[in-house]
Amino acid sequence: FPSHDMLGLFKSRVIISYFGASEALGLYFIADRVPSAIYSTIFLGTFSTVFIPIFTKLNKEDREESFKFASNLFNVLLVFFLIISILLAVFSYEVLYLLTLGQVGFNDLTLAVTLLRIMLIGQVILIISSFITSILNSKKHYLSSSLSPVMFNLGFIISLPLLYPFLDIYSLSWAMVVGAIFHLLIQLPSLYFIDFKYSLFADLKDKNLIESIRLSGVNFMTTLLGHLIAVAENSLAFLISASSVVYFKLADQLRYFPVHLFGASISIAALPIMAEEYKEGDTDNFFRIIKTSLLQILYLSLPVMVLLIVLKLPIVRLVYGAEKFTWDDTLTTALCLAIFSLSILSQASSLFLSRCFYALKDTFHPFVATLITLIVTMTFPLYFIFNGYGVWSVVTGYVIGSYINLIYFLIVLKKKTSFPLRELFSSSAKIFVSGFLMSLFLYFPMRLIDTYLLDTAYVLDLIYLTVGVSA
Repeated sequence: FPSHDMLGLFKSRVIISYFGASEALGLYFIADRVPSAIYSTIFLGTFSTVFIPIFTKLNKEDREESFKFASNLFNVLLVFFLIISILLAVFSYEVLYLLTLGQVGFNDLTLAVTLLRIMLIGQVILIISSFITSILNSKKHYLSSSLSPVMFNLGFIISLPLLYPFLDIYSLSWAMVVGAIFHLLIQLPSLYFIDFKYSLFADLKDKNLIESIRLSGVNFMTTLLGHLIAVAENSLAFLISASSVVYFKLADQLRYFPVHLFGASISIAALPIMAEEYKEGDTDNFFRIIKTSLLQILYLSLPVMVLLIVLKLPIVRLVYGAEKFTWDDTLTTALCLAIFSLSILSQASSLFLSRCFYALKDTFHPFVATLITLIVTMTFPLYFIFNGYGVWSVVTGYVIGSYINLIYFLIVLKKKTSFPLRELFSSSAKIFVSGFLMSLFLYFPMRLIDTYLLDTAYVLDLIYLTVGVSA
């Protein structure tokens, strides 16, 4: 996780150094959300959930049959994605007009449409590459598949400076296509090594295909809702300004790093153990794993949350402080980051708790929780937006939605399993008190050092301030 996320931050820094918080970049982020949402929904909703266990089981029983199943599922999903992509390319003007809520002129809309159509090429390549990733993970070949997202970012970072002099803003979409090619190429040698045999056919009546679609149905809808939240957030931010989409995106990326690092890693490690313990009827051990994991997430995420809130300005300047990123851009992004940081705890915990429900073979409640978050995220900011408030209102709506999501998960978990919630309170209180004290020991030294000892107009002094105060 860390290498991919760090490269993602560096990629954003490269983008900002060329385009700043410009309207064109805001249009790029709006256009990018649509094909990315479709790709992620298909991949995360199917390949990453139901494909691997079914393929692994078949591979043990009949190797050739497992290859046929993999080819069949891939072919059906690829055709499905191609049909959606063609429809999206044909009706891209209408789709983007709706996503920008009619707040964009014809020339800007044409720009966004062209960017989207180019990115669709890259998404097709990513679908193919993600299929290979699932095959390799099923066969326990993890190295190249784990390097593929790193190579995606590297391909983007290397190609953008080369393409920019000739293509200007369009270089972003083409750099994404180059990154997708890098994502694919790094995995091809490993695919050859496992001797996978691909078949060009489609059998819609195949029982394994039908079972895959049936099992992935609710999870597919949950993933789709999750991406609808991201699309809705971008659209609401665009109501304020195109640059607001950029501020939102940059702050969100900084906030998501610890969520990914703590929430996702602990969830992945705990899921198979929880599933096994619950299957064997050992509820005491099942509850112990939930309690321990939640406290670990709280213990790790709260200090990072405090760091990002108190040191928001130095961090934004260090990560995104390019020449074209103005002081006003920095202030707005820092405010968004501070508010976004409040959701690190809730989102990381919800990410884990959703896995608890998957261990219980319950996909309905994660879907309901995501639906609630979508409704809150879309409705809360409207009053503030139409009364002239900034992009922080969109971020606040997301934060409130994430905590409602967490509360819903905890209430349902207690009702469903009699999970002893009160056992969390004592340790949680100690961690929160420590977090409050930490904020004091961060804020006051930072103000003193910034005022009297260092000139934070310089990068080295910013690094000294951030590292020194954090230590």
